[in-house]
Amino acid sequence: MNVLHNCIKKIIDSRYYLYLFSLFFASSFLFAQDYDYEFTIKPRRAFDQIILEFWAKSLKANTAPLGNASLVLQYNTSFFAPAQSQSLIATDSIAKFDANSPNPVITIHSNFDNANGYSPLAATSYSNGFFSLEITHNILGSLGLAPDTAGRGSFLGKIALTIIGNPTETDLANIKWSTSSFPGELRVFDRDGNDIKSLINFIDPDPNFTVIGVSFLSPNFEKMVVDIDENYLFLTGDYAQGGYPIYFERSVNPNSYSAPTGKPLFVDENLAYLFEYSLDNGETWLELGRATETEKNASTITKPSVVANYKSGRLFEPKGNNYVISSLNGEQINTETYRKPLRVILEKNKYFNYRSEESRLKISILEGTSTTPIVNRLPSDIYDINASKLVLGRLFFLQLNGTTNYLKTVDNFSNSTQLTVAAWINLNAVTGVVGAEPAIVASSGGPDATSTFGSNEGAWMLYLKDGNIPAFRAREILNRGDAGTENYIGICEAYSNDVLTPVSAAEPLSKEHSKNWVHIAATVKNNVISLFVNGELVSQVTNDNANDIRMLVTEHPIWIGVNPNGTVTADRFLAAGIKGVQVWRTALTQSEIRAFAPGIPYPDSIASYSDIKKGLELYYSFEGKAIDLASNKIYQNGVNDIIFYQDNLS
Repeated sequence: MNVLHNCIKKIIDSRYYLYLFSLFFASSFLFAQDYDYEFTIKPRRAFDQIILEFWAKSLKANTAPLGNASLVLQYNTSFFAPAQSQSLIATDSIAKFDANSPNPVITIHSNFDNANGYSPLAATSYSNGFFSLEITHNILGSLGLAPDTAGRGSFLGKIALTIIGNPTETDLANIKWSTSSFPGELRVFDRDGNDIKSLINFIDPDPNFTVIGVSFLSPNFEKMVVDIDENYLFLTGDYAQGGYPIYFERSVNPNSYSAPTGKPLFVDENLAYLFEYSLDNGETWLELGRATETEKNASTITKPSVVANYKSGRLFEPKGNNYVISSLNGEQINTETYRKPLRVILEKNKYFNYRSEESRLKISILEGTSTTPIVNRLPSDIYDINASKLVLGRLFFLQLNGTTNYLKTVDNFSNSTQLTVAAWINLNAVTGVVGAEPAIVASSGGPDATSTFGSNEGAWMLYLKDGNIPAFRAREILNRGDAGTENYIGICEAYSNDVLTPVSAAEPLSKEHSKNWVHIAATVKNNVISLFVNGELVSQVTNDNANDIRMLVTEHPIWIGVNPNGTVTADRFLAAGIKGVQVWRTALTQSEIRAFAPGIPYPDSIASYSDIKKGLELYYSFEGKAIDLASNKIYQNGVNDIIFYQDNLS
């Protein structure tokens, strides 16, 4: 019995080890799977069609150029049929943009169509449910292209499926690469005729992609900045200075919404949208506005009773012959453009006080018809939320860490006898101890400046006494200050009621952070220096020690975020957000300080010799840019570039 038992045990053990070996071999094979290419299908919504873009990417250097290919996909025959007319060779995309970007609308052409050794692209229907893009390479072993290695790779071409039947909002497109061997076999060769299908990782579209829906195109990049108070230079004509553009696309049930037809032009105005934003990554939503598709331009929709059916909320309404909802570049929705993506503009709003690092945008299709006031129409379950967290608001700024961050102008600033310096700051930490003097803005030659009257301090400094009390001081040209402060015309300090409270700058930024901004300004007018907090005069000093008291004349750089006078210690750095830094060659009045605190429109545009902006020497908004906006060459001495540093000045 023991012999039999041992034999059975050995057989069982050997089978177990064989099983383990087979698992190891199979897993090793899977992990060893090594692809040279990646092919993807990108579905796009185009009103009554779904467009399928084909993309190929090289995963290694020096991959073989592509040859002939039958890029066959399969689809849900209940809701799709190949479009009668195909446009195979080009597509569009929206690039990441900011206020100074060129037009972000990009047209992408296939390099595999009638060039580089390829014949014109073609589309083929193999059988019901199988449709393909056909790439034909002309001469074996000659020419051809290898796909790009960056991003999604190279655009190969596209095909169109027309929506049929009566799809609901939950019906799936079921579009994927063909798994058929016949008919509709997926085939790919290199230019030498080698079958490379096994070297390609074929990636299917999202299986949850629905037949009908709405999809964001932009903003859709992680941490993309949606600045509600910015001028986007690519918006021109009647759209100029309108606000922030949103791009999206939609696919609909053709039994519910009609395509544009005829003369006069008719666009189905029942198709309308709700635009919302979230400050907490989609936990709660706030309405931005609503709009309906229409062929009518803004000039024909003016009566309040009419407007109520077409638009509501904070969406930009251009004047003249332009549109609230338009095609990509502002064109009318018509029989030529209705399948293109759409654009709507969030109205510019300098009073939009919220800011969030965890913002999202949402588009929903509205139920009901255009005969109902648009605010009374309910959102359907057809919606899309942009893919990544956005930075939303108008309160954009430069963050200084309080240890190594500061800025310094490239060119020197020459003082006159009058001055205004102003900035918005959001204090995040009180650096140092009693006696700390982190600078907000200062004129200085730096730690190694030549000494004047026993001090190498610059002409003036806007700073925080003890790290949290707004203060300002300006040096006197001949050291005629009061006893104990002979170097200065005077020193202004805020009262205890104006002591700044630090709020953390950790992301995501809190609501308290958005409420913590303080505007601090100071002026010098000959022998009088003044300090203002949020537009209120909090301290003023008049020096009557002589008839010609005035500020020390220097030619020094302007420093932001650090006190560079003498030995620079850790408590000299400012831990705060900062924006709207202004330096003037004139002493502004209190009302002027208040007027310019929100910002300076067209800072380099001087209307006349009496224009007060002649006295604006430096203006750094730090709202997505670090450039001198006071750039008039005649009156403002042109641009004074500023450099961001990350060191401790030691």
